[in-house]
Amino acid sequence: MSPLMALKAVNERGRLIGASHPLALLTDHEIDLVHELREAGLSLSQIAQRMECSKSCIAHVISGRRRGQTPVAWVQPGQPAPARPAPASAVRDDVGARLQAIIDAAAMR
Repeated sequence: MSPLMALKAVNERGRLIGASHPLALLTDHEIDLVHELREAGLSLSQIAQRMECSKSCIAHVISGRRRGQTPVAWVQPGQPAPARPAPASAVRDDVGARLQAIIDAAAMR
């Protein structure tokens, strides 16, 4: 197996998403096909029958409730997920402190 085939998609929390998720019913190619079939005018029931899954599964895929995340990273199986980004409040506090330091330095000139 090629090293690229072993990569797993993760979201911003480092959790497996898409076909990488162990409970995924459909492959990424099948998800693309679901969207193409819907654009071609097929009903949810017709798509579900072709894909051999439930109508609600197809409805969730079409609405983006399922399989609507974009990978932020690709990891090798067994490797730790990337670190979570800092919470917005921590970034805001850091930026605020830096701006205040710049303002204070300008005031002292």
